[in-house]
Amino acid sequence: LHRTKALLIAPEVHSPTAEAYRDLSVRLTSIPLQNKLFSFQQEIWQAVSQAESGALGSTHNDFEEGVFARHPELGQIADWLIRSGAQPVAMTGSGSSIFGIFTDRERLRRIKTARDKSAGGKSKKEIGSEQTFEISFLSRAQYHSAWRRALKQHTKGDLWPPRSRYAR
Repeated sequence: LHRTKALLIAPEVHSPTAEAYRDLSVRLTSIPLQNKLFSFQQEIWQAVSQAESGALGSTHNDFEEGVFARHPELGQIADWLIRSGAQPVAMTGSGSSIFGIFTDRERLRRIKTARDKSAGGKSKKEIGSEQTFEISFLSRAQYHSAWRRALKQHTKGDLWPPRSRYAR
């Protein structure tokens, strides 16, 4: 998964986390959070594997239904990514950025360039400000290593999470 590339679209839409949680059904709170996060990670990895083998990959973020109802433009971004060949496509956390995974890096770059130029077929006035990013995924070890390198001069020891050398 960490070699897989994705396009992240961050529109100028604010989806308050409190609203997203209010819109969720009771079933989310009946499942322990750790299991929910782990199952979402498994869904993403499985969908990427399926997409790489030519099968359709899919995933589900429980927040999407409520957030897309409040902010239909986010659902339109997700639909655009699917039409552009991304699999899977999902919203990040409780919103409001949307990502789509591409198995072909050149296709991803062409899609990003097209999105940057056309804003998904809408004028900048219609959609406001939007940012697109080509992203890749990190393994947990890579994530920890990157943070350690970035914070090296401000931390001490090898514990995770890093400990500030300025803390008493």
